[in-house]
Amino acid sequence: MASSSKHRKFTVSLADVSSKVDIISTLPEHSLSHILSFLPTKYAVATSILSTRWKHLWTSVSNLDFDHELFGPVRTNCFSNFVDSVFMLIKSSSLNSFRLKCCHDLDVFSSNNHDLDGYRVNLWVIAALSRNVRNLDLCLSIRKYDMLPSEIFNSKTLVVLKLDIKYGPPPVPAPVRLRRLRSVCLPSLEVLHLHSIKFLDDASTQKLISSCPVLEELEIHGCSWQEELRGFNVSARALQRLSIQNSFNRYRDFQLMVIDAPNLLYLRYFDAVPFTVSVLSLKSLVKADISLPYGPPFYDGITSNLMKAISSVKHLNLSMSFFKEESNYIGLPMFPNLISLELRGEAGWKMLPHLLEHSCHVERLVLKFGISCEDFEGRELCHGFWLQKVPSCLSFHLKTIELFSFSGLKGQLEVVKYFLKKAKVLEKLMLHGSKCLPEKEVLKATKELLMLPRGSRKCQVAIL
Repeated sequence: MASSSKHRKFTVSLADVSSKVDIISTLPEHSLSHILSFLPTKYAVATSILSTRWKHLWTSVSNLDFDHELFGPVRTNCFSNFVDSVFMLIKSSSLNSFRLKCCHDLDVFSSNNHDLDGYRVNLWVIAALSRNVRNLDLCLSIRKYDMLPSEIFNSKTLVVLKLDIKYGPPPVPAPVRLRRLRSVCLPSLEVLHLHSIKFLDDASTQKLISSCPVLEELEIHGCSWQEELRGFNVSARALQRLSIQNSFNRYRDFQLMVIDAPNLLYLRYFDAVPFTVSVLSLKSLVKADISLPYGPPFYDGITSNLMKAISSVKHLNLSMSFFKEESNYIGLPMFPNLISLELRGEAGWKMLPHLLEHSCHVERLVLKFGISCEDFEGRELCHGFWLQKVPSCLSFHLKTIELFSFSGLKGQLEVVKYFLKKAKVLEKLMLHGSKCLPEKEVLKATKELLMLPRGSRKCQVAIL
Protein backbone atom coordinates (compact mmCIF):
# COMPACT_ATOMS: atom_id res chain seq x y z
CA MET A 1 0.00 0.00 0.00
CA ALA A 2 2.82 2.32 0.92
CA SER A 3 4.67 1.63 -2.31
CA SER A 4 1.51 2.37 -4.31
CA SER A 5 1.11 5.71 -2.51
CA LYS A 6 4.68 6.70 -3.27
CA HIS A 7 4.22 5.80 -6.94
CA ARG A 8 1.11 8.05 -7.23
CA LYS A 9 2.93 10.91 -5.53
CA PHE A 10 5.87 10.65 -7.95
CA THR A 11 3.53 10.53 -10.97
CA VAL A 12 1.65 13.65 -9.93
CA SER A 13 4.91 15.48 -9.23
CA LEU A 14 6.32 14.58 -12.66
CA ALA A 15 3.14 15.68 -14.44
CA ASP A 16 3.14 18.93 -12.49
CA VAL A 17 6.73 19.67 -13.49
CA SER A 18 6.23 18.79 -17.17
CA SER A 19 3.21 21.10 -17.44
CA LYS A 20 5.06 24.15 -16.16
CA VAL A 21 8.64 23.82 -17.40
CA ASP A 22 9.96 23.77 -21.00
CA ILE A 23 13.11 21.74 -20.40
CA ILE A 24 14.53 22.35 -23.90
CA SER A 25 14.33 26.12 -23.46
CA THR A 26 16.51 25.89 -20.37
CA LEU A 27 19.41 24.32 -22.28
CA PRO A 28 22.36 26.51 -23.31
CA GLU A 29 22.76 27.36 -27.00
CA HIS A 30 25.77 25.11 -27.53
CA SER A 31 23.71 22.14 -26.28
CA LEU A 32 20.84 23.00 -28.60
CA SER A 33 23.23 23.28 -31.55
CA HIS A 34 24.66 19.89 -30.64
CA ILE A 35 21.16 18.36 -30.66
CA LEU A 36 20.41 19.94 -34.06
CA SER A 37 23.59 18.34 -35.44
CA PHE A 38 21.89 14.94 -35.29
CA LEU A 39 19.05 16.03 -37.61
CA PRO A 40 19.11 16.12 -41.41
CA THR A 41 20.26 19.64 -42.24
CA LYS A 42 16.94 20.50 -43.90
CA TYR A 43 15.12 19.88 -40.61
CA ALA A 44 17.78 21.66 -38.56
CA VAL A 45 17.37 24.78 -40.71
CA ALA A 46 13.57 24.54 -40.39
CA THR A 47 13.85 25.15 -36.61
CA SER A 48 14.84 28.77 -37.38
CA ILE A 49 11.13 29.70 -37.58
CA LEU A 50 10.40 28.60 -33.99
CA SER A 51 11.49 31.82 -32.32
CA THR A 52 14.08 34.60 -32.39
CA ARG A 53 16.40 32.54 -30.22
CA TRP A 54 16.24 29.59 -32.64
CA LYS A 55 16.73 31.69 -35.79
CA HIS A 56 20.51 31.24 -36.03
CA LEU A 57 21.11 28.22 -33.81
CA TRP A 58 21.42 25.85 -36.78
CA THR A 59 24.37 27.82 -38.18
CA SER A 60 26.55 26.40 -35.40
CA VAL A 61 25.88 22.71 -36.12
CA SER A 62 28.91 20.47 -36.56
CA ASN A 63 27.22 17.89 -38.82
CA LEU A 64 25.89 18.60 -42.31
CA ASP A 65 23.55 15.95 -43.73
CA PHE A 66 22.01 16.64 -47.15
CA ASP A 67 19.58 14.09 -48.59
CA HIS A 68 18.07 14.79 -52.03
CA GLU A 69 15.06 12.56 -51.26
CA LEU A 70 13.81 15.11 -48.74
CA PHE A 71 13.37 17.61 -51.60
CA GLY A 72 11.33 15.41 -53.93
CA PRO A 73 12.38 13.39 -57.00
CA VAL A 74 13.09 16.25 -59.46
CA ARG A 75 13.67 19.38 -57.35
CA THR A 76 17.41 19.35 -57.94
CA ASN A 77 17.82 23.10 -58.37
CA CYS A 78 16.09 23.69 -55.04
CA PHE A 79 18.36 21.13 -53.41
CA SER A 80 21.55 22.62 -54.88
CA ASN A 81 20.59 26.17 -53.92
CA PHE A 82 19.85 25.00 -50.40
CA VAL A 83 23.29 23.39 -50.03
CA ASP A 84 24.93 26.56 -51.40
CA SER A 85 23.05 28.70 -48.88
CA VAL A 86 23.98 26.50 -45.94
CA PHE A 87 27.69 26.70 -46.75
CA MET A 88 27.43 30.50 -47.03
CA LEU A 89 25.68 30.88 -43.67
CA ILE A 90 27.29 28.17 -41.57
CA LYS A 91 29.44 29.55 -38.76
CA SER A 92 31.25 26.36 -37.76
CA SER A 93 34.94 26.55 -38.60
CA SER A 94 35.30 22.83 -37.90
CA LEU A 95 32.90 20.14 -39.13
CA ASN A 96 32.49 16.71 -37.65
CA SER A 97 30.74 15.26 -40.71
CA PHE A 98 29.52 16.07 -44.20
CA ARG A 99 27.10 13.63 -45.83
CA LEU A 100 25.70 14.16 -49.32
CA LYS A 101 23.17 11.69 -50.69
CA CYS A 102 21.60 11.89 -54.13
CA CYS A 103 20.98 8.32 -55.27
CA HIS A 104 17.82 8.58 -57.35
CA ASP A 105 17.39 6.45 -60.44
CA LEU A 106 19.18 8.28 -63.24
CA ASP A 107 16.09 7.80 -65.44
CA VAL A 108 14.45 10.45 -63.27
CA PHE A 109 16.97 13.00 -64.45
CA SER A 110 15.65 13.18 -68.00
CA SER A 111 17.23 16.58 -68.65
CA ASN A 112 20.19 18.58 -67.46
CA ASN A 113 17.78 20.84 -65.56
CA HIS A 114 17.13 18.05 -63.10
CA ASP A 115 20.66 16.68 -62.85
CA LEU A 116 23.03 17.45 -60.00
CA ASP A 117 25.96 19.62 -61.09
CA GLY A 118 29.21 17.72 -60.60
CA TYR A 119 31.21 20.94 -60.47
CA ARG A 120 29.09 22.23 -57.56
CA VAL A 121 29.45 18.89 -55.80
CA ASN A 122 33.23 19.26 -55.89
CA LEU A 123 32.95 22.81 -54.52
CA TRP A 124 30.86 21.53 -51.60
CA VAL A 125 33.39 18.79 -50.89
CA ILE A 126 36.27 21.26 -50.96
CA ALA A 127 34.30 23.63 -48.70
CA ALA A 128 33.82 20.82 -46.18
CA LEU A 129 37.50 19.88 -46.34
CA SER A 130 38.47 23.52 -45.75
CA ARG A 131 36.51 23.29 -42.48
CA ASN A 132 38.62 20.31 -41.39
CA VAL A 133 35.79 17.80 -41.74
CA ARG A 134 36.40 14.47 -40.00
CA ASN A 135 33.74 12.29 -41.68
CA LEU A 136 32.99 12.57 -45.41
CA ASP A 137 30.22 10.44 -46.94
CA LEU A 138 29.23 10.81 -50.62
CA CYS A 139 26.47 8.63 -52.12
CA LEU A 140 25.72 9.98 -55.59
CA SER A 141 24.20 9.06 -58.95
CA ILE A 142 25.01 11.84 -61.45
CA ARG A 143 24.98 12.08 -65.23
CA LYS A 144 28.03 14.33 -65.52
CA TYR A 145 30.57 13.63 -62.81
CA ASP A 146 33.64 11.67 -63.76
CA MET A 147 36.38 13.03 -61.48
CA LEU A 148 36.75 13.32 -57.74
CA PRO A 149 38.66 16.34 -56.39
CA SER A 150 42.23 15.45 -55.47
CA GLU A 151 41.86 17.40 -52.20
CA ILE A 152 39.94 14.42 -50.76
CA PHE A 153 43.14 12.36 -50.72
CA ASN A 154 45.26 15.00 -49.00
CA SER A 155 43.47 15.68 -45.75
CA LYS A 156 45.06 15.61 -42.33
CA THR A 157 41.70 15.60 -40.51
CA LEU A 158 39.64 12.94 -42.33
CA VAL A 159 38.90 9.96 -40.09
CA VAL A 160 36.08 8.39 -42.12
CA LEU A 161 35.83 8.50 -45.93
CA LYS A 162 32.92 6.79 -47.73
CA LEU A 163 32.55 7.11 -51.51
CA ASP A 164 29.72 5.50 -53.48
CA ILE A 165 29.46 7.35 -56.79
CA LYS A 166 28.02 6.40 -60.18
CA TYR A 167 27.78 8.67 -63.18
CA GLY A 168 26.60 8.57 -66.79
CA PRO A 169 23.29 7.91 -68.55
CA PRO A 170 21.08 4.92 -67.72
CA PRO A 171 20.64 2.01 -67.87
CA VAL A 172 24.23 1.25 -66.79
CA PRO A 173 25.92 4.17 -65.02
CA ALA A 174 29.70 3.97 -64.83
CA PRO A 175 31.89 4.08 -61.72
CA VAL A 176 33.50 7.43 -61.07
CA ARG A 177 37.17 7.73 -62.04
CA LEU A 178 40.09 8.73 -59.89
CA ARG A 179 42.79 10.95 -61.31
CA ARG A 180 46.33 9.66 -61.17
CA LEU A 181 47.13 9.91 -57.48
CA ARG A 182 50.43 11.76 -57.50
CA SER A 183 50.13 12.74 -53.86
CA VAL A 184 48.19 10.93 -51.14
CA CYS A 185 48.31 11.85 -47.46
CA LEU A 186 45.60 10.62 -45.10
CA PRO A 187 47.39 10.31 -41.74
CA SER A 188 44.20 10.21 -39.62
CA LEU A 189 41.98 8.02 -41.81
CA GLU A 190 40.57 4.99 -39.96
CA VAL A 191 37.61 4.00 -42.17
CA LEU A 192 37.70 3.87 -45.98
CA HIS A 193 34.71 2.67 -48.04
CA LEU A 194 35.18 2.68 -51.82
CA HIS A 195 32.07 1.69 -53.80
CA SER A 196 31.86 2.02 -57.60
CA ILE A 197 35.25 3.70 -57.95
CA LYS A 198 37.34 3.26 -61.11
CA PHE A 199 41.09 3.24 -60.47
CA LEU A 200 43.69 3.86 -63.14
CA ASP A 201 45.69 0.73 -62.24
CA ASP A 202 46.49 -1.58 -59.34
CA ALA A 203 49.44 0.64 -58.34
CA SER A 204 47.11 3.56 -57.61
CA THR A 205 44.98 1.35 -55.36
CA GLN A 206 48.03 0.15 -53.45
CA LYS A 207 49.29 3.73 -53.11
CA LEU A 208 45.99 4.89 -51.65
CA ILE A 209 45.76 2.08 -49.08
CA SER A 210 49.41 2.30 -48.03
CA SER A 211 49.04 6.06 -47.47
CA CYS A 212 46.60 5.46 -44.61
CA PRO A 213 48.89 4.39 -41.73
CA VAL A 214 46.11 4.04 -39.12
CA LEU A 215 43.45 2.47 -41.39
CA GLU A 216 41.22 0.05 -39.44
CA GLU A 217 38.33 -0.63 -41.84
CA LEU A 218 38.44 -1.04 -45.64
CA GLU A 219 35.64 -1.80 -48.13
CA ILE A 220 36.20 -2.36 -51.86
CA HIS A 221 32.76 -2.93 -53.47
CA GLY A 222 31.93 -2.86 -57.16
CA CYS A 223 35.19 -1.13 -58.08
CA SER A 224 37.06 -1.42 -61.37
CA TRP A 225 40.38 -0.60 -63.00
CA GLN A 226 41.01 1.25 -66.25
CA GLU A 227 43.95 -0.99 -67.08
CA GLU A 228 43.83 -4.79 -66.89
CA LEU A 229 44.05 -5.82 -63.25
CA ARG A 230 46.78 -8.34 -62.53
CA GLY A 231 47.31 -7.95 -58.80
CA PHE A 232 45.73 -6.50 -55.69
CA ASN A 233 47.74 -5.62 -52.61
CA VAL A 234 46.36 -4.72 -49.18
CA SER A 235 49.15 -3.74 -46.83
CA ALA A 236 47.74 -2.15 -43.68
CA ARG A 237 49.22 -3.12 -40.35
CA ALA A 238 46.39 -1.55 -38.30
CA LEU A 239 43.57 -3.00 -40.45
CA GLN A 240 40.87 -4.84 -38.47
CA ARG A 241 37.98 -5.18 -40.96
CA LEU A 242 38.30 -5.92 -44.70
CA SER A 243 35.38 -6.32 -47.14
CA ILE A 244 35.84 -7.08 -50.86
CA GLN A 245 32.84 -7.60 -53.12
CA ASN A 246 32.10 -7.77 -56.89
CA SER A 247 35.31 -6.08 -58.02
CA PHE A 248 37.60 -8.77 -59.47
CA ASN A 249 35.30 -11.15 -61.37
CA ARG A 250 35.59 -9.27 -64.69
CA TYR A 251 39.40 -9.56 -64.94
CA ARG A 252 40.64 -12.76 -66.59
CA ASP A 253 44.33 -12.07 -65.85
CA PHE A 254 43.82 -11.42 -62.16
CA GLN A 255 46.77 -13.42 -60.86
CA LEU A 256 47.84 -12.29 -57.40
CA MET A 257 46.26 -11.01 -54.20
CA VAL A 258 48.46 -10.09 -51.25
CA ILE A 259 47.03 -9.34 -47.82
CA ASP A 260 49.37 -8.07 -45.14
CA ALA A 261 47.09 -7.32 -42.20
CA PRO A 262 48.34 -9.03 -39.02
CA ASN A 263 45.62 -7.42 -36.87
CA LEU A 264 42.66 -8.34 -39.10
CA LEU A 265 39.62 -9.48 -37.12
CA TYR A 266 36.93 -9.70 -39.83
CA LEU A 267 37.12 -10.65 -43.52
CA ARG A 268 34.23 -10.47 -45.97
CA TYR A 269 35.09 -11.79 -49.45
CA PHE A 270 32.35 -12.04 -52.11
CA ASP A 271 34.40 -12.14 -55.29
CA ALA A 272 36.52 -14.16 -57.71
CA VAL A 273 39.74 -15.65 -56.38
CA PRO A 274 43.05 -14.94 -58.18
CA PHE A 275 45.54 -17.64 -59.20
CA THR A 276 47.73 -16.90 -56.19
CA VAL A 277 46.65 -15.79 -52.73
CA SER A 278 49.47 -14.63 -50.47
CA VAL A 279 48.54 -13.88 -46.89
CA LEU A 280 51.41 -13.02 -44.60
CA SER A 281 49.51 -13.50 -41.35
CA LEU A 282 45.85 -13.74 -40.36
CA LYS A 283 46.30 -15.42 -36.99
CA SER A 284 44.12 -12.80 -35.28
CA LEU A 285 41.13 -13.46 -37.60
CA VAL A 286 37.91 -13.98 -35.66
CA LYS A 287 35.21 -14.07 -38.34
CA ALA A 288 35.18 -14.67 -42.11
CA ASP A 289 32.20 -14.38 -44.47
CA ILE A 290 33.14 -15.99 -47.80
CA SER A 291 31.01 -16.34 -50.93
CA LEU A 292 32.65 -17.44 -54.17
CA PRO A 293 31.06 -17.66 -57.65
CA TYR A 294 31.04 -20.72 -59.83
CA GLY A 295 34.42 -21.14 -61.44
CA PRO A 296 36.45 -23.33 -63.82
CA PRO A 297 38.38 -26.44 -62.70
CA PHE A 298 41.52 -24.47 -61.82
CA TYR A 299 39.56 -23.00 -58.91
CA ASP A 300 40.26 -26.19 -56.94
CA GLY A 301 43.79 -25.28 -55.92
CA ILE A 302 43.07 -21.55 -55.85
CA THR A 303 40.26 -21.99 -53.36
CA SER A 304 42.48 -24.19 -51.22
CA ASN A 305 44.94 -21.31 -51.00
CA LEU A 306 42.21 -18.99 -49.78
CA MET A 307 40.96 -21.51 -47.24
CA LYS A 308 44.48 -22.01 -45.92
CA ALA A 309 44.80 -18.26 -45.53
CA ILE A 310 41.76 -18.12 -43.21
CA SER A 311 42.35 -21.44 -41.40
CA SER A 312 42.79 -19.73 -38.01
CA VAL A 313 39.27 -18.25 -38.09
CA LYS A 314 36.81 -18.86 -35.23
CA HIS A 315 33.51 -18.07 -37.00
CA LEU A 316 33.10 -19.01 -40.67
CA ASN A 317 30.16 -18.27 -42.98
CA LEU A 318 30.81 -20.03 -46.27
CA SER A 319 28.95 -20.15 -49.58
CA MET A 320 30.34 -21.98 -52.61
CA SER A 321 28.76 -23.45 -55.71
CA PHE A 322 31.63 -25.27 -57.43
CA PHE A 323 32.86 -27.88 -54.94
CA LYS A 324 31.45 -30.80 -56.90
CA GLU A 325 34.23 -33.36 -57.08
CA GLU A 326 36.16 -35.19 -54.40
CA SER A 327 39.39 -33.65 -55.70
CA ASN A 328 38.22 -30.24 -54.50
CA TYR A 329 38.75 -31.25 -50.88
CA ILE A 330 42.27 -32.64 -51.11
CA GLY A 331 43.92 -29.34 -50.17
CA LEU A 332 41.42 -28.37 -47.49
CA PRO A 333 43.30 -27.26 -44.35
CA MET A 334 42.50 -27.98 -40.72
CA PHE A 335 40.50 -25.32 -38.86
CA PRO A 336 41.76 -25.78 -35.29
CA ASN A 337 40.03 -22.68 -33.85
CA LEU A 338 36.68 -22.92 -35.64
CA ILE A 339 33.74 -22.98 -33.22
CA SER A 340 30.90 -21.69 -35.46
CA LEU A 341 30.24 -22.86 -39.05
CA GLU A 342 27.48 -21.57 -41.34
CA LEU A 343 27.07 -23.07 -44.82
CA ARG A 344 25.17 -21.76 -47.84
CA GLY A 345 25.22 -22.51 -51.56
CA GLU A 346 24.47 -25.31 -54.01
CA ALA A 347 27.39 -27.49 -52.94
CA GLY A 348 26.71 -27.15 -49.23
CA TRP A 349 25.87 -30.78 -48.52
CA LYS A 350 28.96 -32.06 -50.30
CA MET A 351 31.17 -29.56 -48.47
CA LEU A 352 29.74 -30.35 -45.04
CA PRO A 353 31.36 -33.72 -44.23
CA HIS A 354 34.81 -32.57 -45.27
CA LEU A 355 34.57 -29.33 -43.33
CA LEU A 356 33.40 -31.16 -40.20
CA GLU A 357 36.28 -33.62 -40.50
CA HIS A 358 38.70 -30.68 -40.63
CA SER A 359 37.06 -28.71 -37.81
CA CYS A 360 37.43 -30.63 -34.58
CA HIS A 361 36.03 -27.99 -32.21
CA VAL A 362 32.84 -26.79 -33.91
CA GLU A 363 30.13 -26.01 -31.35
CA ARG A 364 27.53 -24.36 -33.60
CA LEU A 365 26.45 -25.54 -37.06
CA VAL A 366 24.02 -23.59 -39.28
CA LEU A 367 22.87 -25.04 -42.62
CA LYS A 368 21.11 -22.45 -44.77
CA PHE A 369 20.18 -24.56 -47.75
CA GLY A 370 17.36 -26.97 -48.45
CA ILE A 371 17.57 -30.76 -48.47
CA SER A 372 16.02 -32.18 -51.59
CA CYS A 373 14.54 -35.66 -51.90
CA GLU A 374 16.57 -36.29 -55.01
CA ASP A 375 19.81 -36.02 -53.06
CA PHE A 376 18.84 -38.92 -50.88
CA GLU A 377 17.01 -41.01 -53.44
CA GLY A 378 20.22 -40.96 -55.47
CA ARG A 379 22.10 -42.17 -52.35
CA GLU A 380 24.83 -39.63 -53.09
CA LEU A 381 24.91 -38.19 -49.63
CA CYS A 382 24.29 -41.44 -47.80
CA HIS A 383 27.33 -43.12 -49.32
CA GLY A 384 29.37 -39.91 -49.42
CA PHE A 385 28.95 -38.80 -45.84
CA TRP A 386 26.43 -40.29 -43.47
CA LEU A 387 28.01 -43.75 -43.35
CA GLN A 388 31.59 -42.53 -42.98
CA LYS A 389 33.55 -42.15 -39.77
CA VAL A 390 31.82 -39.75 -37.40
CA PRO A 391 33.70 -36.41 -37.16
CA SER A 392 35.13 -35.83 -33.69
CA CYS A 393 33.31 -32.51 -33.27
CA LEU A 394 29.99 -34.42 -33.25
CA SER A 395 31.20 -36.62 -30.44
CA PHE A 396 32.74 -33.97 -28.18
CA HIS A 397 31.85 -30.35 -29.05
CA LEU A 398 28.78 -29.77 -31.26
CA LYS A 399 26.03 -28.21 -29.08
CA THR A 400 23.74 -26.35 -31.50
CA ILE A 401 22.46 -27.22 -34.98
CA GLU A 402 20.14 -25.09 -37.12
CA LEU A 403 18.62 -26.40 -40.37
CA PHE A 404 16.67 -24.10 -42.66
CA SER A 405 13.95 -24.89 -45.23
CA PHE A 406 12.82 -27.96 -43.30
CA SER A 407 9.64 -29.52 -44.75
CA GLY A 408 9.56 -32.98 -43.19
CA LEU A 409 10.63 -34.92 -46.28
CA LYS A 410 12.06 -38.40 -45.85
CA GLY A 411 15.57 -37.33 -46.78
CA GLN A 412 15.46 -34.45 -44.32
CA LEU A 413 14.37 -36.73 -41.53
CA GLU A 414 17.30 -39.04 -42.32
CA VAL A 415 19.72 -36.13 -41.85
CA VAL A 416 18.08 -35.09 -38.58
CA LYS A 417 18.16 -38.71 -37.40
CA TYR A 418 21.89 -38.88 -38.13
CA PHE A 419 22.68 -35.71 -36.18
CA LEU A 420 20.48 -36.69 -33.24
CA LYS A 421 22.16 -40.08 -32.96
CA LYS A 422 25.79 -39.08 -33.54
CA ALA A 423 26.01 -35.68 -31.76
CA LYS A 424 26.76 -36.84 -28.21
CA VAL A 425 26.73 -33.40 -26.49
CA LEU A 426 24.03 -31.74 -28.61
CA GLU A 427 21.81 -29.34 -26.65
CA LYS A 428 19.62 -27.73 -29.34
CA LEU A 429 18.41 -28.87 -32.75
CA MET A 430 16.38 -26.07 -34.38
CA LEU A 431 14.54 -26.74 -37.62
CA HIS A 432 13.30 -23.67 -39.48
CA GLY A 433 10.25 -24.84 -41.40
CA SER A 434 9.57 -24.04 -45.02
CA LYS A 435 7.06 -21.20 -45.48
CA CYS A 436 4.80 -23.45 -47.52
CA LEU A 437 4.77 -26.23 -44.90
CA PRO A 438 1.15 -26.90 -43.70
CA GLU A 439 0.53 -27.01 -39.95
CA LYS A 440 -0.54 -30.68 -40.13
CA GLU A 441 2.77 -31.59 -41.72
CA VAL A 442 4.62 -29.73 -38.97
CA LEU A 443 2.78 -31.70 -36.28
CA LYS A 444 3.42 -34.97 -38.10
CA ALA A 445 7.13 -34.24 -38.48
CA THR A 446 7.37 -33.15 -34.85
CA LYS A 447 5.89 -36.44 -33.64
CA GLU A 448 8.35 -38.40 -35.75
CA LEU A 449 11.27 -36.36 -34.45
CA LEU A 450 10.27 -36.84 -30.84
CA MET A 451 10.39 -40.61 -31.37
CA LEU A 452 13.91 -40.63 -32.80
CA PRO A 453 16.75 -41.95 -30.59
CA ARG A 454 19.17 -39.30 -29.30
CA GLY A 455 22.83 -39.54 -28.47
CA SER A 456 22.53 -36.66 -26.00
CA ARG A 457 20.08 -36.59 -23.11
CA LYS A 458 20.20 -32.79 -23.01
CA CYS A 459 19.08 -32.33 -26.61
CA GLN A 460 15.95 -30.31 -27.27
CA VAL A 461 14.29 -30.32 -30.71
CA ALA A 462 12.18 -27.42 -32.00
CA ILE A 463 10.49 -26.70 -35.33
CA LEU A 464 10.32 -22.93 -35.79
